[in-house]
Amino acid sequence: MENVQRTIICPEGTKVVFASCLLRDRAQDWWEEVTRAVGTAGVVEMSWEDFVQRFQREVSPDIEVQQLAREFYDLRQTSETVTKITAQFRGMALLVPHYVVDEEMRKKIYHDMLRDGIREFVSFSGCKTLNDMIEKAHEREIELELREKRKPKQVHKFVGPAKRPKTSDNHTRAQQGWGRCTKCGKPHSGACWTAGSTCFSCNQSGHMSRDCPKKGLFCFHYNQTDHEKADCPRLTG
Repeated sequence: MENVQRTIICPEGTKVVFASCLLRDRAQDWWEEVTRAVGTAGVVEMSWEDFVQRFQREVSPDIEVQQLAREFYDLRQTSETVTKITAQFRGMALLVPHYVVDEEMRKKIYHDMLRDGIREFVSFSGCKTLNDMIEKAHEREIELELREKRKPKQVHKFVGPAKRPKTSDNHTRAQQGWGRCTKCGKPHSGACWTAGSTCFSCNQSGHMSRDCPKKGLFCFHYNQTDHEKADCPRLTG
């Protein structure tokens, strides 16, 4: 609003009337209430400073201004670029102009807002203006980006599954080509090695002890291995 007044060189005595013609919606309803309260003569005599104070109280209550001020002071740069965080800083500063009344205050708030990697290399006393500080922050940001690009990239090697031994596969494929033995009933090549063997459990030939059908049988009464005590012929005869 003030920019428009400066552009058209609005005289001091007509600023309030001119500004009231630019109000819309809620602001226009507010101005009509003010006009009824002070009257036409009061509007004509109202100074520009008085108009601005009334307008700010209406559109920016103290509680909202204080909340904006807290958000402004708590603003911190995290992953944002210097350009983006600077735009946020300038936008919020416009909403709370009473909290950034001079250059030193703006510099201090901006300096505290920068993240550690940038703030530590931007000298507060070495920057005469806020623009100097913003320029230094940009330079440090570029330096950090170049340093990150120069870091060697780590190459991750892919570790595949361990190879299985070929012996078991070969043995399995060989078994698939063998016929089943008519003597022992198992697949194998060559002569059956159980043909002339003797079982140590029952003392009979034709099988091994591990394949003995009478394995585990023992009569403690008769000391024989071909039956159990419950089936002993001497006890049941």
